[in-house]
Amino acid sequence: MGWNEIKPYDLNNVLLNDIPFPKVILCDCTLREGEQAAGVAFSQQDKIIVARYLSEMGIPQIQVGYPGISKKDKETVKIIKREGFSSKIESISIIHVDNWKEHIDAALECQVDILGLQFGVSNIRLKYVLNFSEEEALDRIYESVVYAKENQAYVSFTPTDVTRTPFHFLKRVFQTLMNADVDRVKIADSVGVFSPLATKNLIKEVKQIVGDKPVGVHFHNDFGLALANTIAAIETGVDVVDVTVNGLGERTGNASLDEVVMVLKLLYGMDLSIQIEKLSALSHLIENLTGIKIPKSKPIVGKNAFAHLLDTHVMGMEKYEAMYEPFDPKQVGNERRFPLGRLSGPSAVKKKLREMDIDLDGSKIPILLDQIRNKAESLKEEIADSEFRNLVLSLK
Repeated sequence: MGWNEIKPYDLNNVLLNDIPFPKVILCDCTLREGEQAAGVAFSQQDKIIVARYLSEMGIPQIQVGYPGISKKDKETVKIIKREGFSSKIESISIIHVDNWKEHIDAALECQVDILGLQFGVSNIRLKYVLNFSEEEALDRIYESVVYAKENQAYVSFTPTDVTRTPFHFLKRVFQTLMNADVDRVKIADSVGVFSPLATKNLIKEVKQIVGDKPVGVHFHNDFGLALANTIAAIETGVDVVDVTVNGLGERTGNASLDEVVMVLKLLYGMDLSIQIEKLSALSHLIENLTGIKIPKSKPIVGKNAFAHLLDTHVMGMEKYEAMYEPFDPKQVGNERRFPLGRLSGPSAVKKKLREMDIDLDGSKIPILLDQIRNKAESLKEEIADSEFRNLVLSLK
């Protein structure tokens, strides 16, 4: 009880009325973008397991890699597609290379639901990496979309590094995509330099060019704004947003799946029909497969997301379960904790004694509390249950 009171200024109806397209498609990119994080390498079996889990929990779209880059990637995409998951499967083909048609052909052979094409369009990319003039870039963009469409593909095109691209050229890029009859466009902030305000302004401009074509976004987290920019994009009416489990991705990563889902569900009233009770388990699955630890303080799924240490907080939580929590941790498969540390008080100690079914003379609690505080200060970490038991036994 109590969590329904978390929004004293409930603006859900107003917000939803202001959003042009309140139904949003989540595209999970963990198996593509996530593998671009330093030190991450999914095996074929890993990718199948993750894709199955994402599909079973209701993620509508899964981006699974680059079938044109290696035979193994191509085989993996084929297997995932053959599994018949309910999620739509997208793969990525790069088109700045001389054999760009082969990259598209590899995706076509996998019979993916969505063929994603990428091409860097900023001056930095064109001049220093790709060695394309603006006109050559526009020609390649047009040719690639036409070629894929001639082969009956549903084409989603992502001009990358758009947030560092001069707008006069960016307009030409999107107009070229319209001339080629692309099915969907996506805006990629490849180095995470956009703000929420800039996000809204650019999306409005792009939507004027592409009309009714679906628009997606892909934000990086270099300034910690991937989530904020994703929500700003949704407020402006985008149709598709890219996310990754635990925010995994290049450099500082991308918008985190669990955070986007819960913000939309509880703060915006958008139910995306995703089984949120599996969010924590999914995060731990990726943690185990990648070896990249979930930060303890990570929102939603972190170990400390629902941890209460200060004694006034412990007392508050015992009296009213929503006192210091925005929602029930069980909703996302997480749990409430009452760790012991340097700032713990008698309420926390008594609670721990009850939880561990240990009897202790009440007069000894102040002594035990001093020992806990001293031990926590020396260890610089919370007191483990085994250590707590040892401290209690020393007083008996």
